Amino acid sequence: MVNKIYVLLQILCLAGTTLAQSDFWLETGSPDDVILALSVDNNGVVLAGSHRVFGNRDIALRSDDEGETWNAIFNNLPEGLASIRRADDGGLWAGTTGAGLFHSANEGTSWNATSLTGELVWTIAYNSQRHIFTGGHGPPQLGLGGVRRSTDGGQTWDKLFNGFQNISDVLTIKSGARDYLYAACRSGLYRSKDNGDSWQLMGLENTTCNDVIIALNGTILIATGGGIYRFNDSDDRLTPVNSGLTHFNVRALAANSVSEVFAGTFGGGVFRSDDNGASWREENSGLAQDSVLTLALSPDEILYAGTQSGVYRSTAAVTSVSDNSSEPPASFVLHHNFPNPFNPGTTIAFELPRAADVVLKIYNLAGQEVRSLVHQPFAAGSHNVAWDGQDNFGKTVASGILIYRLQAGGRTAFNKMTLLK
Repeated sequence: MVNKIYVLLQILCLAGTTLAQSDFWLETGSPDDVILALSVDNNGVVLAGSHRVFGNRDIALRSDDEGETWNAIFNNLPEGLASIRRADDGGLWAGTTGAGLFHSANEGTSWNATSLTGELVWTIAYNSQRHIFTGGHGPPQLGLGGVRRSTDGGQTWDKLFNGFQNISDVLTIKSGARDYLYAACRSGLYRSKDNGDSWQLMGLENTTCNDVIIALNGTILIATGGGIYRFNDSDDRLTPVNSGLTHFNVRALAANSVSEVFAGTFGGGVFRSDDNGASWREENSGLAQDSVLTLALSPDEILYAGTQSGVYRSTAAVTSVSDNSSEPPASFVLHHNFPNPFNPGTTIAFELPRAADVVLKIYNLAGQEVRSLVHQPFAAGSHNVAWDGQDNFGKTVASGILIYRLQAGGRTAFNKMTLLK
């Protein structure tokens, strides 16, 4: 039986601080205020939206050293931050609490308003076509709330209301396989199969759905004010998965590269599952603040938690890998790609102990499919598959950390690669 072990990828210590070996969390140097928004880009830069700081003014924060020090990047933002993330052009997007969406091309030194104005922007998302989606607040009959979509880099926006019922807030949008969109709303879980043009209520009607996550293995989990649900995309079935949870107001979810899931709760800290949500265990050592509002993973899989009192991070990478030391030499093996880092192309090698149907795909850190490389039978033995650095649409993939997944003969393996330009 293949056992899972936790591999310590790096040890992060602050000067003068001694960490207990058992501590999972470390408090960063962020202000001790409410963190509403949190994201980490492909270069490991941490971005946070802080509420009620510096004379009650909400600000954006940036850290280039894994949270040890933070700089305010709030110049000329007229409202507080509800969401923040790296833009496709290398700049920054900031979703505000009432003034719409802003863009910065100079790392937050100054911000420019987009044509999406006068709205609360809870979430910012991309699909594989690099279309931008935002979710907001307000009833659609007043022209507010629902989903906005831009297909031109944020210059113009479409209002997408079709199918939403009694909706007040779209709190999270995620893009999954086949570019299906999932929206976690205060009135339930919605799905769109047509790039947001129409939406269908999938369940949890009149339930506050705070977050939705799509793990690399395809598992879809929804965080609600009454626990966690798993959604089966093949039969549209929702199943509660709360075994081991002691607090059910779940605010945020995050999944690592081997599809372990972390859940941030209000009042109960963080829980962890390595079986697609079937069971959960606490992961709170070193976490002094038990109300977690947002979670984010860095490219090297350091987990960050935005709480009601600042930002915390894990003291080590949170990736689990399979221990194959007891496997015979002629086993199922996924090798590290070569070269790595690479530009523009690389080769992925793997070994099969017997003939099998093989699926080899590449994903970004948001869990979105970037490229499907192989879906065909392979004979037993060693094989090499080349990748040219392009996505499924023939476009060159941006620099950053990527995950490649091999499935064959009922086995699955993951590895990370780095595209540098």
